[in-house]
Amino acid sequence: MKNIFNFNRLVAVLTIPIATFLIVLAYRAPRPNVPQIVGPHVWPISILGLMIICAIFLFLQTIRKKEGPSPCAAAPVSDTEPDVDLKWYRKPEMTAVLTIAGLLVYAFLLGTFGFLICTILLVVYQTRVIQKGHWARNIITAVIFSLAVYFGMTKLLMVNLPPGLLGW
Repeated sequence: MKNIFNFNRLVAVLTIPIATFLIVLAYRAPRPNVPQIVGPHVWPISILGLMIICAIFLFLQTIRKKEGPSPCAAAPVSDTEPDVDLKWYRKPEMTAVLTIAGLLVYAFLLGTFGFLICTILLVVYQTRVIQKGHWARNIITAVIFSLAVYFGMTKLLMVNLPPGLLGW
């Protein structure tokens, strides 16, 4: 009998009810009197809704695809050393740990340095964790993304973001 409970299916099946429960909690939570076009309760509900959609796609993908080694784990480190295991910092588990560490540092420094500086640094760091090289492209992307999100949130949606060192 084929293994019907692999890690991806388990994550997908558990994500949907947990996210649904959290949406109900966020919907029932008391609303603060904050003068904004889009209130603070919309963001968690939107993110949780996107998590449900991603979990559905993940579940459907695991049904269609046969289970095999992950592309990162199957790829050799170099052409000259095909049998060498991946280095510790190239493993998917370490990528997850480094991503969480980056988000924790981001949350810790957000009030001090501000949204723009912290978001630019986070995007550059995260692109470095996921893919080596391409510094110019990653820095340009980080700056454009951070500015677009900052001005979209502050000017269009009138959400107050931490100004930090720049004072914006």
